[in-house]
Amino acid sequence: MADNVTHLLRRWWTREFDRGWAVQHMQSSGLLRSQQIVVGIGCLLFGLSAGLSLPAVNPWVYDSVAAYVVLIAIAASSCVLAAIWWTEPWPPLAASAVFIGYADVAVVTVMAMYRTVYWSMPGLMLLTAVSVYTVMHHGARAVMAQTVATLGATVALASWVGIQGGTPVVNIVIRSLTIVPVTVCIPLLLVPLVATLRHDANGSFRDDMTDLHNRRGMQIHAGELIDHGVAFSLLLIDIDRFKDINDEFGHAAGDNALVVVASVMRRIAPSHAVVSRIGGDEFAIVLDGDHPMATRTAEALHHAIAAEGATGSVPRMTVSIGIATVPPDISGDALFVDLDQVLLRADRAMYAAKHDGGARTVQA
Repeated sequence: MADNVTHLLRRWWTREFDRGWAVQHMQSSGLLRSQQIVVGIGCLLFGLSAGLSLPAVNPWVYDSVAAYVVLIAIAASSCVLAAIWWTEPWPPLAASAVFIGYADVAVVTVMAMYRTVYWSMPGLMLLTAVSVYTVMHHGARAVMAQTVATLGATVALASWVGIQGGTPVVNIVIRSLTIVPVTVCIPLLLVPLVATLRHDANGSFRDDMTDLHNRRGMQIHAGELIDHGVAFSLLLIDIDRFKDINDEFGHAAGDNALVVVASVMRRIAPSHAVVSRIGGDEFAIVLDGDHPMATRTAEALHHAIAAEGATGSVPRMTVSIGIATVPPDISGDALFVDLDQVLLRADRAMYAAKHDGGARTVQA
């Protein structure tokens, strides 16, 4: 068990965080909208706490123009952020990182507005929510940066209390040791759990052998394009005479051939495309764009896969490719029915390519 956890944490630390699919998993599970609502409520409540910290309301806060300006700005911006979380799509990674930085700075700034920082220090526990958000929606390095920032804020405010004087050192230490387990230990305790859930979530969208998206992952991405009325092309790729490769060279060689084809597809496909293995020796590429782009991608695949066979690293292989292009402005509630029709068109085109001898592309 300990070895499994260690392996999982090492994988969490070293592997690039695939946030796009984490968000898509939440969306497919119906959790994304509720997450946005909860984060927005948190922003609104923090804005309210900043408003209640105004000197006119809270006598423990410095009565100065600067305090009014800073606190009003934080209260107003927090309310704006709440509205953004409720009305806009889930933010991209960079915007999410900026949100974390804003939340950290805003919390510490409000605490620093108090005349006696010792009494405001418990407010640092608000950073727990920021750290939990970071664990759930960012990678390992962001989590470590947030942990260091939280510890740094605690040490800075504790030192400030010492400089202000009037508080016994033992009280400062006790208060700091009360804050740290909540702000640091609780989020870090969640790391193995979230890493496990993330691994399982990614596994539900990915093929174990090739690490490509599986059929479900391809369906979700293509379905979103259909829902948004975006033109896209679906390339269905099948290795010609794959059974002969297994029979002549063995199943290990067949598995290696699948991995090589997957690598070639990942390299050739445009960066925005979703490359998937949908079963056996069948692969699919979903890419935004028109027929010419799909045709260019298919031709590049033919040449690259043939080149791999020429090197001797795998048996000589060819592929048959069927292309189905979906024009823009297609939408509807019957998401998977529409997608099944697209797959059927691409499948028929792919089998037409095989019937003509393979190693070619047929447009549906």
